[in-house]
Amino acid sequence: MSVHECKIGLDQIAATLTSVLAPLGFVYSIAQADDGHQPFASGFFEREDARIGLICRNRGELGTVIYENASTNVSHDAVMAVCGFQREQRLHFDKGRSESTALDGLIGDALAADLSLLEPVLRDPRALATFISDARALLDQNESEILDQAQTRRRKWQERRERRRT
Repeated sequence: MSVHECKIGLDQIAATLTSVLAPLGFVYSIAQADDGHQPFASGFFEREDARIGLICRNRGELGTVIYENASTNVSHDAVMAVCGFQREQRLHFDKGRSESTALDGLIGDALAADLSLLEPVLRDPRALATFISDARALLDQNESEILDQAQTRRRKWQERRERRRT
């Protein structure tokens, strides 16, 4: 476990996401890396109105993905739930393991696929900043219900996928 492994994991994911986010005006930069109590590296895809935060811990596992504007933030799972993309969503945050997991394929590819679904919101700078605030307000009112529904759908999808494998 080292900060070097975290940076490598973060750089690999960022390289995959650049093809989706750079055409939308986002620029990537590493924000912080530390080899303290728990090694990590964090970075952001930023644009003047908002940013998408990534953090890799331990051996390069991706933590939760966060969307931020000047006043608030919201998780990737919550954004996908608010947008109604739970069935199509390929990257999920596993709270028990404290890391993001891909339903199939690589983490970066899964997040890139999810970001492609969000492209209409990501494309418009003002829409994204407003959406983040609106999503946060909606979640503050109904967060447990929305996320519980998304978790139930995800669990059912994973069970169906496991049955097909056997």
